[in-house]
Amino acid sequence: MALLARLQTDQSLARYAGWFIPLKIETNGPEWGKWASQYQHEGNAIPIVFVVRADGQQLFGKSGSMPGPELPLMIEQVLGQAGTIYSDAQLQILNSSLGKAKELFAAGDTAGTVRELSKVGKLGALGGLGSYAQAAIEADDLAKKLVEQGGAALKAANDQLAQETTRLEGALALSEAKRIYGALPPLRNDFAAAASAARKDPHIRELLRLAEQLDEAREQLKKPAGQRRALTVLNRLISEHPGTPAAKLAADWLRAQNLTAPTVEPAKTLHVWTSDQGTTLEAALVDFGYGQPETKKEPYVILEKRDGQRVQVPLDRLAAKSQEEAIENVRRLRAAGGPK
Repeated sequence: MALLARLQTDQSLARYAGWFIPLKIETNGPEWGKWASQYQHEGNAIPIVFVVRADGQQLFGKSGSMPGPELPLMIEQVLGQAGTIYSDAQLQILNSSLGKAKELFAAGDTAGTVRELSKVGKLGALGGLGSYAQAAIEADDLAKKLVEQGGAALKAANDQLAQETTRLEGALALSEAKRIYGALPPLRNDFAAAASAARKDPHIRELLRLAEQLDEAREQLKKPAGQRRALTVLNRLISEHPGTPAAKLAADWLRAQNLTAPTVEPAKTLHVWTSDQGTTLEAALVDFGYGQPETKKEPYVILEKRDGQRVQVPLDRLAAKSQEEAIENVRRLRAAGGPK
């Protein structure tokens, strides 16, 4: 077929390579009847040229060999209706992310679905990729479904925040929804605005801070490696806010997980420590030591941040005043039976 041969050999058409998949159908073959019943064309001559988009929409149908500039002009015309065309590498990214996102969505892991699908954002606006490739259409549909779910979750959280009796539940719902859906571009600003408005309300500001801690701890409880940190956060919350709904909720979660929580200790005194470089860290000194022989037994302190995370800091990396305060803290630890 002369037209097909031209597509394969004409260098002026080389830039369109990979954008079209040529198909040849014999008009006296068994497939022609099905094709002709679905797609229409002008004229009665042979060959008949059709251009069909990835979603099955016909963009062109006309008989004739299309000599000279007629063929590239037609190609440029239909490309204006073809939507975004991806390279093989881009399609690989799209198919891989979509496949993983669909598996996570089916398993009920909405947060994981959003994280995985967000990778597709490198190819265009999530939910509006502008491509008619089947994978792109599926990705857009899934993104739109997630945006609808996130919008509904945000509205429900705001409704709860508006009622005094359900403010903690609303703050927790807002923290959870923001963590799950906040990365979706259509919802990012909405969640940021909702959190900002909540922090401006003195009745909600502290609840939101506690809710963010609760939400993070609940996620950590699901991971074996995160349970120690979650226990620290929840027990600190219980000790610092005894008798509050937030403390009761934290205790309920610990019991539901069937975990043995450590004895609740008095709240540790947080202090602002300054490094020799001038950076600061708010934490409590909870332990100390002298390193290993290969480190020449350089003394260090263990500082515990508000969220329970611990960091080891060499004593000589602290500013002079902070070193004095650390040494005094170590003396008190020793007096109380701490490490020797």
